[in-house]
Amino acid sequence: ITEFKEIDATALLALRSDLTKDFQAQGQKLSVTPFLMRACVLALAKHKTFNARFDSEAAEIAQFENVNLGFATATDDGLIVPVIQNAQNLSVKELSQETDNLASLAKSRKASLEQLSGGTFTLTNFGSFGTWLGTPIIRPPEVAIAGFGRIAEKVIPVDGVPAVRMVLPIVVAADHRINDGAHLGAFVSDIAKLLLNPESLVK
Repeated sequence: ITEFKEIDATALLALRSDLTKDFQAQGQKLSVTPFLMRACVLALAKHKTFNARFDSEAAEIAQFENVNLGFATATDDGLIVPVIQNAQNLSVKELSQETDNLASLAKSRKASLEQLSGGTFTLTNFGSFGTWLGTPIIRPPEVAIAGFGRIAEKVIPVDGVPAVRMVLPIVVAADHRINDGAHLGAFVSDIAKLLLNPESLVK
């Protein structure tokens, strides 16, 4: 099952802009992705049935306290998914650093087996490829995956008045054997709430 949502990304982009100077001073780039990661990790703490694995042969479900966050990375050899271990313990800055490090290793084919396995939830950022939106495919034995599309201008109502804002598309696909539509809707809504109030991601 799949749930779609769009949010006003104005506050998110403003916060990223505010933090960019500090990152650049330390020789780091700051993309939107670490914020998306942090939002997913915080939402998973409340919706643990999405941070899980399902063994269909044994008919067993394992839920996890720690979030081992996989993120789709495009390489010359195709799509590779490095995994950030214990992502729930990392700040936006640390997620950014770990993402850059693991992506570099994946693209140079130097990532270890441990760095490419053990994921409990996956994120894919279609927007980084210039894609508006997509329908992500769950990576078994995981039970859910979040996707984020290209942030672009769109006319939306703001206080009842049409306004041009930067809008972020969100999509989450989930295994219906583990979660139903109500669970999925609540999970996506919590991700959206966090991104609408991005200061909560950097506290």
